[in-house]
This record gives sequence, C-alpha cells and structure tokens, in this order.
Amino acid sequence: MSDLRTFLLNAFDFLEFGFSLYRRGVCDKRIKNNYHLDETSEIHGYTKKEASTLLGLSERQFDRRIKNGELPAGKKVRNYTTLFWNKDLIDKMSRLK
Repeated sequence: MSDLRTFLLNAFDFLEFGFSLYRRGVCDKRIKNNYHLDETSEIHGYTKKEASTLLGLSERQFDRRIKNGELPAGKKVRNYTTLFWNKDLIDKMSRLK
C-alpha cells in the first residue's frame, strides 16, 4: 500500500511541476504526452511598463507616442499575452534623451 501511495505522490509532483512550467510559458507544447521545453523562452525585449520607465514616460504617454508613430508598436511573442519592445532600440532611445 505504501508503494502505491509513494507512486501517486511522485506522479502528482511531476504533473504539478509540468503544469507550472506550462503556465509560465516555458513549455512550448505537448508532444506525445510529454512536455517539450522551449529553448527560445528567453525574451529579448521590454514590457510596456519597463520600456516606458526607461524612457521616462508614463504608460499613457508611451501609448500616445505609439499611436502618433513616434515609437514602434510592440511585438507579440509566442506563449505570452503581453507585447514586447526591442531592447536594443529602447536602450538607444533612453541614452538619447
């Protein structure tokens, strides 16, 4: 009976770990009932909050400048719901101000 209990606890821990990776966007997709880790999970961009802070703008001013064409629009990254702005571009712009 204790072997079954140990097996079930280990299975539960494995599933919990897999789901936590999936929720964080680290896992790309399920392939043959196994989780496949996404090697490109490192994001090369800033979120709107980070980019606006680096440029010394409020998020509302940041949105206005995007709408007016003064700043580029953010890019969608697979497995993420937020937009990201190019780090190199934001860094260059923050040095210019």
